[in-house]
Amino acid sequence: MYLEKLILVNFQSHKYTEFNFEPGLNVIVGESDRGKTAVLRALRWLFYNEPKGTEFIRVGEKEARVTAYFSNGLILSRERSERKNRYVLMKPGEEPVVFEKFGQEVPPEIVEALRIHKVRLDKDWEVALNLGSQLEPPFLLFESGTRKAKAIGQFQGVHLLDYAAKSVSRDIRSIDEEIRYKNNEITALKEKLTEFTDLPELFAQLNNLKTRKFIAKDAFERLNTLNALWENLIQTKQKIRENQQILKTLATVSIEKYEKIEALYKHYQDLTRLKTTYQGIILKKEEAMEIVKLTTTMPEVQELHSDALNLYFKVKTLRQLLEKYQKSREQRKRLMFFIRELKPVEETNQEYQNLLPKYRLWQDLVKSQREWQKLLKHKNYYAGIIYKYRKIPEASQKVKELEEKLKRYEEFCHLLTTLQTIKHKKKEQEKVVEKITRQVVNLQNQYREELLKAGRCPTCNTPLDEATVRKIIFS
Repeated sequence: MYLEKLILVNFQSHKYTEFNFEPGLNVIVGESDRGKTAVLRALRWLFYNEPKGTEFIRVGEKEARVTAYFSNGLILSRERSERKNRYVLMKPGEEPVVFEKFGQEVPPEIVEALRIHKVRLDKDWEVALNLGSQLEPPFLLFESGTRKAKAIGQFQGVHLLDYAAKSVSRDIRSIDEEIRYKNNEITALKEKLTEFTDLPELFAQLNNLKTRKFIAKDAFERLNTLNALWENLIQTKQKIRENQQILKTLATVSIEKYEKIEALYKHYQDLTRLKTTYQGIILKKEEAMEIVKLTTTMPEVQELHSDALNLYFKVKTLRQLLEKYQKSREQRKRLMFFIRELKPVEETNQEYQNLLPKYRLWQDLVKSQREWQKLLKHKNYYAGIIYKYRKIPEASQKVKELEEKLKRYEEFCHLLTTLQTIKHKKKEQEKVVEKITRQVVNLQNQYREELLKAGRCPTCNTPLDEATVRKIIFS
C-alpha cells in the first residue's frame, strides 16, 4: 500500500492543492516559502494528529481539510474548524465512518487501517519513523550513546532480555520476602501451638463433662417433676385426712341400714309419683267445680233451651267427678301417712347423696397414696443422683473454659492447614524461580555467544573480548 493522492484544502498556504504520487521515490520541489514543508505538516497532522489547535487553518478561512487516497482503495480525511474536529475513514465497499471526540490520540481503528504509528524506544521517547520534519537530523546520528544502544537493542529484541531479567529479579526479591515472612509466621505458629499440647486430653474431658451435663440436666428435669408431684401429694394427704375424718363419722352405718335406706328411697320415689298424680286429680276437681258454678249461673233462656241435653251430661259428669273425688280423698289419706313415715328416709337419703362423692374421693385418695409412695422412691433415687452431681456448676465453668480452648485449637488447626498450603506454594514458587533462573542463564549465554560472534559492541562499535562481554552481561 502506498499514497496515491493527497489533497490539501485551506491548510496553511494551500487553498486547494492536489498531489498525485507514483510507487517509489517522489520529489517535491519549489521556491522557499511556497508550502513544501506544509505538505509534511499536513501528513503529520493526518497520521499523528499533530500539531494541535487551529493555527494551521488558512488565514481568512474557517475550515481546513486534508484527504489522502491510498493504493488499496482506502480514503482518509481529516477536517478541522472552530466547531468541528473529526476523521472520516472510507473503506472500499463500506459506508464512511466518522470519528469525533477522540482527544489527542489518533482513533485505534485508523491506526489499524493505516499501520502507521510512532515507535516507542523508551518510556519517554517516541519516534515517527515514517515522517521527518524540516531540519531534523538523521535517525540516531546525533543521539547519545545510551539512546543508540537502547534503540538498536530494541530492534534486535535485547530489551526483552533486560525486561525479563528485571522481572525475574523483582519476582525473586518478592518471593524471598514472602518466604521470610512465611517462615516468621511458621515460627510464631509453632510457638503458639506449644500452648495446646494438652488439647486431646482436655477434649476427652470435655466430652465426658458434656455427657455428665446431659445426665444432670435430665436429673434436674425429673427433680422438678418430683417437686410438683410432692406438692400434689401434700395436698392429697390433706384431703385424705379430711375424708378419713368423714369416714369415721360414717363407720356406725351398717350394710343392713344401707340396704334399708335404699329400699326406703325406692318407696319414696313411688310415693313421689303418687303425689304428682294426686296433684293432677285436685286440679281436675277444681276445674269440675268451676264448671258446676258456671252451670248454676246460666241465664234462664239458655237453661230452658238446653235443659234436656245439658242436664244429662251434667249429672253424668258429676257422678264421675264424685267417684274420682272419693278415690282421691282415700289416696290423699294414704299419701299423707306415707309422707309422715318417709320424712326420716328423705333425710337419710340426702345424707347418703352427700356422702357418696366423699366415698369416691376417698377411693381416689387411696390410689393417690399408692402413687405417692412410688414417687417417694423415685425422689430418693434422684436425690442420690443430684447429690452425686452436686459439683456440676464448677464443671460447667470448666466446660466453658475447655470449649474456649477447643475453639482456639480449631483456629490453630486452620492456621496449620494454611501454613501447609503456603509451604506447598513456596515449593512451587521455588521451582518456578529455578526454571526462570535457568532460562535467564541460557539467555545470557546466548547473548554472550552473539556478542562474541559479532566481535564488536552494537552501541559503540568497539572490539569485544571475553572479559568485556562478561562485564557487559553481569554489570
